[in-house]
Amino acid sequence: MSHEAIRPVDYTNEEGETKTYLIEDVDNNPFRKIIIPPKGEGPRVYREQLTAKIGSKAIDDIFLYRPDPQEVPYESESPIIKMGGLWTIGHHYTKQAIDMAQHGHDFATFIPNFDYPVWRPLLDPKLRKTPYVWHAKNGLHVTRAVLGHTGAAQARVSAHSYGGHTASELLSWQPDLFESAVYEDPSGPTVHELNLKELLENELKPAAQIMNEDDNMLPSNTKLRSIRRITDHGVHAFRELWGLNKIRSEFRVNLKAAREAGVPVGLMTLSRSAIFSASLMRATAEEEGLFDLIDEVDEYHIAPNIRPAAINETERSMFDRLAA
Repeated sequence: MSHEAIRPVDYTNEEGETKTYLIEDVDNNPFRKIIIPPKGEGPRVYREQLTAKIGSKAIDDIFLYRPDPQEVPYESESPIIKMGGLWTIGHHYTKQAIDMAQHGHDFATFIPNFDYPVWRPLLDPKLRKTPYVWHAKNGLHVTRAVLGHTGAAQARVSAHSYGGHTASELLSWQPDLFESAVYEDPSGPTVHELNLKELLENELKPAAQIMNEDDNMLPSNTKLRSIRRITDHGVHAFRELWGLNKIRSEFRVNLKAAREAGVPVGLMTLSRSAIFSASLMRATAEEEGLFDLIDEVDEYHIAPNIRPAAINETERSMFDRLAA
């Protein structure tokens, strides 16, 4: 392996210590890398870049993080598809993806793309009603690409924050593709209850740091693609943000349809969240019977992005219980 094929990247671990990871080419394949953590930070991980299209446009940067079978056995044959938070910039879950792969799970992240003109919602009642439909369509194509690449029969869905809406749409369309889903502090069950001080200090500031670190782990054009994901579709991006200001009835309708079709769904509340009230979300979910399983983690809303260990441990347990 030549020196040019190895790239060092500084990364912050869960104790706040800066460590150096190595990203290494595999047989000079630009679509396959090895991510090598520092000694003591767990086994290495393969990252494979996949392709899919929605309409005539490519879905950008589909990354499939995979365990090295020589170092860790697979815990599940079902890959996990990440439906991310607001504007669904999937690579901001790089730490979560690496940790999941280190524990024997294939884990896919992606940046969605859009292939419709700004006037399209005027002619499409479904698209006009909700901004989440196109995200879910992206997710469906990504799921098919991942299943085709891995040979798995079904996928699991990990839905964080805004991804609660997109996942509920996705699961209701072709439930036969999905084994189960876990929702992490999702939009959908309750209204937002923002704690502005906590939001700034414990959510937004750490998020800004980790987003920069994640950019360093990925191809050089990924940050530009993330920005263009919003700027090239400003009207749609605004609709996404504006759509979070109220409870949307389609969340419950789609969630019920998926569960009736045989897809078990779990809710993970994050007790320190500055975005949602964990106690209100749990009470609402239990009162309405929205989920098959409810669990709680003592973490902030941004934890899946910056400190995924406790989130992932609970999520793996929830997936296992849902599958059973």
